[in-house]
Amino acid sequence: MKLRDYVDELEQEYAKQLKTPNYDEWVLFSVKINRPLREYMDEIKSDKTKKKEYEAATYAFQLWNEFTTKLRGDPLTDRFVTRVAELRFQIKKMVS
Repeated sequence: MKLRDYVDELEQEYAKQLKTPNYDEWVLFSVKINRPLREYMDEIKSDKTKKKEYEAATYAFQLWNEFTTKLRGDPLTDRFVTRVAELRFQIKKMVS
């Protein structure tokens, strides 16, 4: 699994959902995109040589969680903006 592709697809779908919200579509997208991520994380969890990849995957999953919380109707807060920026920074740093 390429984490960069996961994050790109996640960002594109989130932007689409902000323009035209459809939570049912987001749920289906989430199932499709997160199953391979979880399988990948399970696969590399115990591999000490892939610690960085596992950490980046964890950040990517947290980013999905932040987006999901926002799409459920939570208000836009400074905490959300800061957290998403931090996650994006960490992922970009690790995946580049």
